[in-house]
Amino acid sequence: MYASAPSTILSSLQQRSRFLVSSLSEASSSASRFLRLEEVCKHLLLYPEQKAIMCKAGLLKTTLLLKNDSSDKVIQEQAKCVLALVGYHDPPKGDGIRILSIDGGGTRGIMAIEILRQLEAKTNKKVFELFDFICGVSSGAILSVLLGALRMSLDDCEYLYRKLSDEIFCRSTIWGTSRLMWSHAYYDTTAWVNVLKKTFGETLMIDTAKDKDTPKLAVISAIMNLSHLQAFAFRNYDFPPRVQSYYRGSCRYRLWEGIRASGAAPGYFEEYCLDDYLHQDGGVLVNNPTALAIHEAQLLWPSDSIQCVMSLGSGRYVPAVSPSLTSTSLKTKILKIIDSATDTEAVHITVNDLLTPDTYFRLNPYLTEFLTLDENRKEKLDQMKVDAQMYLRRNEYKFSSVAQTLLRKRSLFKHSKDWLKTQKDMIF
Repeated sequence: MYASAPSTILSSLQQRSRFLVSSLSEASSSASRFLRLEEVCKHLLLYPEQKAIMCKAGLLKTTLLLKNDSSDKVIQEQAKCVLALVGYHDPPKGDGIRILSIDGGGTRGIMAIEILRQLEAKTNKKVFELFDFICGVSSGAILSVLLGALRMSLDDCEYLYRKLSDEIFCRSTIWGTSRLMWSHAYYDTTAWVNVLKKTFGETLMIDTAKDKDTPKLAVISAIMNLSHLQAFAFRNYDFPPRVQSYYRGSCRYRLWEGIRASGAAPGYFEEYCLDDYLHQDGGVLVNNPTALAIHEAQLLWPSDSIQCVMSLGSGRYVPAVSPSLTSTSLKTKILKIIDSATDTEAVHITVNDLLTPDTYFRLNPYLTEFLTLDENRKEKLDQMKVDAQMYLRRNEYKFSSVAQTLLRKRSLFKHSKDWLKTQKDMIF
């Protein structure tokens, strides 16, 4: 009796999945179609493993017809959400896949903002128009969502960064130290969560897929309560049936939850418990998410080659060579271990070896001085902008190459293949 229970539940779930597809195909009014699409979305968010059965029952064909033939914008948007959940994605807008990866680094994200501001000026296009896939860690995660999902201007992004640095990274040493001892967090995590909720609202990651101009987004955290550290991707997409990423992840969480998890830097903010997982700052494991972004993007568009990978660092400081030492202090040893764990250049070297120079571009400005991720002094933030500008002037040829590569348009042949594939999927 007990052995048959799981199979009975599975059978009931499969019947429910087929019923939802049948109900959607039979819906005649705009209101009923929208409600059925909404039910399908909720079902797939709860039971993503059911997408293969639902696609076999005709979900893909039905949803594509609704998306392409309906004049109702609300139905089109909800249909796009369903398609994202079953792993059906529009082809890249460029000649191939264009990826933006943004490192973590706290308020040093000001440097990434400045680089992207210069890129927009050089291409005369917004960031969300230039990339098909945007991936970020910690402060890079915030920037990914602000630019990719909310379409915020870079001036507004910088204003928000500076405002947050004043509000969040402002605490007396005594109070901060007492919190660190009590909750392992120097800064007020509750205040940080309230700011995130106010900025990003209750929007789900997958809801951003309703807009055809929104790039694919991945926000990366590190799971701490498994046998070994693993990266977790908060996505606004899912993969096709029988396609699985190496990395755990989900698209059913809110934007603010993904950023909260990705930015839970040890010692700065409390770790974040979400369902079965305990999350901390993604930079603990993958402070440079470029390789992860390439892996995910190639699963989404296996037939397309990579057109451009732009990897943004949050600045690096190269100190003067110190005299040889015969021993080091415990503090120095710990700092070296932390530095090694959050290293971004090792990933860069690997990716640089695998991709061609006209495809992969790593932009990581040099810092005038070492600055922590909670730096909030105005003059230091201004200096970071100047450092980024100096770096771009010294690497003008490289930066121009990035812009030219990103602007390469999709060929007429590829557009024709894309159209034929869509027609085929709507018929069969």
